[in-house]
Amino acid sequence: MINSLIFFIVFAAHEFYVSIMDVDYSKKEHSIQVTKKIFFDDLEHALVLFTKNQELDILAYNQDSLKPILAKYFIKHIFFEVNNTIKEFNYLGQEYLDGSFYCYLEIPEINKIKNIKIKDNLLIDVFKGQENIVYLNINNNKKTIRLREGFEEQKLWFAKQ
Repeated sequence: MINSLIFFIVFAAHEFYVSIMDVDYSKKEHSIQVTKKIFFDDLEHALVLFTKNQELDILAYNQDSLKPILAKYFIKHIFFEVNNTIKEFNYLGQEYLDGSFYCYLEIPEINKIKNIKIKDNLLIDVFKGQENIVYLNINNNKKTIRLREGFEEQKLWFAKQ
């Protein structure tokens, strides 16, 4: 009983940092659509360091004014390579829901996906133990990858369409 209590106290005191990325390929729209979910306080802390603006309050910020800041931060920390070619993404915007920011990206003009490499080191330089979980749904294949310090990118191959 005491060992269980000690384990619970140590585990409960340990801070946990995670973000979620959903990557879906739309054959109809010929694009990769990405949703990144991040706890607002983690994102705010990272953006304070990124912008060097100690007064930054992302919940009070006008969403249109926040968009270019987030776009720059994402471009610095997230990379996609599709079929062995680096692809730029469009940062579409963000919304705040239930304690998290949902940020939306799109990679246009993708006709098929043979392989994809994703690098996501968002927040890794800010929080020790940060993990970025990526759920992929490409060509009706669902895969999950876990990115973290030292393992910030992974390449996956998919069956022909």
